[in-house]
Amino acid sequence: MNVYIPTLGRVGRQETAEALHDTGLNVILVCPLSESQRHTNNGHQVLCHLDTLRGISAKRQWIVDNTDDSVICMMDDDLTFAARRHDNSTLFRPADPAEIYEAVKEMAHYAEVCGHSAISPREGANRNVEATIRNTRMMRVMAWGREQLKESGADFSAVELMEDFHVTLHLLTRGYPSVSINWLVQNQRGSNTEGGCSTFRTLEMHNSAARALADRYPRFVKTVEKTTKTAWGGATRTDVIVKWKAAYEHGVNTR
Repeated sequence: MNVYIPTLGRVGRQETAEALHDTGLNVILVCPLSESQRHTNNGHQVLCHLDTLRGISAKRQWIVDNTDDSVICMMDDDLTFAARRHDNSTLFRPADPAEIYEAVKEMAHYAEVCGHSAISPREGANRNVEATIRNTRMMRVMAWGREQLKESGADFSAVELMEDFHVTLHLLTRGYPSVSINWLVQNQRGSNTEGGCSTFRTLEMHNSAARALADRYPRFVKTVEKTTKTAWGGATRTDVIVKWKAAYEHGVNTR
């Protein structure tokens, strides 16, 4: 199956593509035209868009509009993958290519059946060791059923940032359940590192997007002020707390 990796400003530094190299998955970098030849020279398959297409929300929607996969799988470009250890399921080890392939294949199945799915982030995965989790936060590695996106009228470009949370809530509040693979997890080097969204995203844009998400889904999203040691250089930012399961219950009851 195809895996689309939107990327910008990271020629020669494609960690997700490297992690997927021996999995048998068909990895496609989605990049600006100005970067396409250099990625091709580095041995990558590319799908290029005009340099004038800006922002991850617009690029995700562009992928939806310019491909024909029944299941659309997208991943961030700076990821590593880990599987649970057999001796202690709260701990992890590097995932091998076969495990990554099976997790992506399973994720694609759930996306086709339910509408949207993901591979869990490593953050917090030591506290929940279930093989799959339903109706929870999804980010960085996600898949969507094209039919469900079309039926629901989902549009990534309807928001400037936090488009992954927006589309997840859009589908949940319309009664489409999500499933996250949790026996294998993914992680990234850090938020807002060089390249990618950091080329255009500012802290003010992030904070505005958080407030806009809360305004769009007031029953299920509230904003909080949060400070971390790594993200945004340790600056305080406006973040969101989301009632994912409540959003789905609302969708089922009103569908």
